[in-house]
Amino acid sequence: MSVLTDLLSLQKTDTAISQARHRLAHLPQIEAHQQALASLTTVRNQIEVAARRHVQAVADIAQLEAESHQLDVDLERLQKQLRTIVAIREFEALQHEIANLQTTRSSLDDKELDLLELVDALASEMESNGKREQTETTYVTELRGELEAAQQVIRNEIKELGERRSAITLVVPERNLLDYESKRKHISGGAVAELHGPTCQSCHLDISKGELDAMKKLPADEFPECPNCGCYLVI
Repeated sequence: MSVLTDLLSLQKTDTAISQARHRLAHLPQIEAHQQALASLTTVRNQIEVAARRHVQAVADIAQLEAESHQLDVDLERLQKQLRTIVAIREFEALQHEIANLQTTRSSLDDKELDLLELVDALASEMESNGKREQTETTYVTELRGELEAAQQVIRNEIKELGERRSAITLVVPERNLLDYESKRKHISGGAVAELHGPTCQSCHLDISKGELDAMKKLPADEFPECPNCGCYLVI
């Protein structure tokens, strides 16, 4: 096998490695896993928000109950005081104060009722989202397993290709390897390519018959190059 043929095998191996790495970075399982993770994160955030609201609502209920209790104490005191008053003006003033306290007490009851309904609704929401979280956690785990399995297949492929590449580089002279690597940095289609008819398979442009004839007359130790892209050509 000639050095140029070895370099072509090296180029094909490097192309296969690049393609495998691209597939590894763009596996469809990646997007599916990311979407599932995003959905799970949304559910967990909803649970966290509901939990904070639930804690606050329970605390607000406790505060209202304390205020209601104090109002009950004040109302009881004023009711007793009302029975001891003789003066009409004082009696009416006390009745007005009692009425205001009763209005406030009723308002507190309404607020507490609203908060109790909110607590029930939040508890129901957290229970529902908790079940959803379990389902989506299981789904994320399944997708992660599928993703890791798909990644491992390609990693094994890249490892095998890497071993093949190492074996090829052992038989290619260092000078030729350096030239090859230099060309790879500047030629997007590949540093070494085959010729299909008059067409370079690196840049996919045709080469004239005269240029092809000149290439075929080159010494064995001189590699023909595509006049369009500069890659080595296996003729």
